[in-house]
Amino acid sequence: MSLTKLSNNLKKSVRSLHMRKFRQKYNKFLVEGTKSCLEVITTLPSAVDILVCTQEWYQKNEKYLNNIVTAIATTDELSELTLLDHNTSVLLIYHASNYQEVQYTSDWAIYLDDVQDPGNVGTILRLADWYGIMTVYHSPHSAKRDNPKVIQSSMGAFLRVRSEVVDQAAFIDQNLRPLYIADLQGTDIHEIDQATPGILVIGNEGNGVSPIFKTPSHKPLTIPGRGQAESLNASISCGILLSHLCK
Repeated sequence: MSLTKLSNNLKKSVRSLHMRKFRQKYNKFLVEGTKSCLEVITTLPSAVDILVCTQEWYQKNEKYLNNIVTAIATTDELSELTLLDHNTSVLLIYHASNYQEVQYTSDWAIYLDDVQDPGNVGTILRLADWYGIMTVYHSPHSAKRDNPKVIQSSMGAFLRVRSEVVDQAAFIDQNLRPLYIADLQGTDIHEIDQATPGILVIGNEGNGVSPIFKTPSHKPLTIPGRGQAESLNASISCGILLSHLCK
């Protein structure tokens, strides 16, 4: 590994990645926390631009840091650089175009139609990783892969699941596979015996799917409930639907 100084320029670079316009400009984003950082370092070290950590974290994990440029920081310095509530140990700058090479064979994909909560998006990436789904599409107003809270909640899935941004109309025009729409007015998912692989569309947390998806050619699906809840969380709905569709 190579040690470097936590300079003012480096601090400025880290802070700039708090804003999406700079993440897009530099094609980099932040990964924070021990679990996520170690997963990147051990599986895709070439994607690491620089690691920033405390002396204690460095001494504990030095064996993993071959060829990783590392800057040592105090906990106070890290607390000024982090976007997370409880990260005072480690973060790294990640080259956004990198993915871990995995051979997922599922023919399914997911489209996020204005799913704005980054915790939901990160969990859906994790679900895609669990079910061997290679690609999650994001509408322009969905939370993106480079959002720090998406990274955190994906638990490493952002390394393996590809994320592509495409607007709703273009997606429908380009897509040739069946679309399955999460919709409260849809067909009971338990009535679907064997679904032809396609794309599961998950709608906005408050408004559901966009009207453009509600056409006779698309297949609306619902999860029947027995209680009084108005609806299910987007990521929970996605998990339940995938458990039936991907069987």
